[in-house]
Amino acid sequence: MSNGVFTPVAPDKMSNIMLGEGVTYKNFQTDPEIIGATRGGSQLDIERVIRDLAVDGLMGSTKGLKRYDTCIPKLTVNYLSITTDILSMGIPMTVTEKTDADGTYDEIAFSFEISADDVLDDIAFKGQKFTGEDCVIILENAYNMDSYALNFNSKDEIVATMIYTGFYPSADPVTPPVMIFDYSSTGSEVGS
Repeated sequence: MSNGVFTPVAPDKMSNIMLGEGVTYKNFQTDPEIIGATRGGSQLDIERVIRDLAVDGLMGSTKGLKRYDTCIPKLTVNYLSITTDILSMGIPMTVTEKTDADGTYDEIAFSFEISADDVLDDIAFKGQKFTGEDCVIILENAYNMDSYALNFNSKDEIVATMIYTGFYPSADPVTPPVMIFDYSSTGSEVGS
């Protein structure tokens, strides 16, 4: 091999290559409904804090003495479609249909109250691997806890980003509310 030349290695199993595009759904496990067009992809983040258990005399991190403090799954979706339904999946609000001289319109009134009904049963991203097999990421009890912005740029479409956080149910506060289903040849579920 020549100096300064990198030789890439092709993966043995092309089925392990995940493609970036996919479809986003709400209520995927009960009554799947496609939410809307997206641009810029979607992203799963699992924010976690793992701490060392403090024991007198230890010089540093020790195998087996780790403990989760927090584990917060988040799914970022970049919407190209802007509807009152999409807005209501991340902003507490009420929508009232009204009519004036220009026609019928929806009036949106924002609120500071987040009710249990505002939280989605789940939100899911369904993508594919290189071989066409599905991979589904499901975030349960999801709600947009981050800021929300509509960027208006000349000669460009509006892309609105929502970052959904998965909430732990009160009946099971230690099982992370995220699942990944990897429909490869083994058909196994990854994590839960």
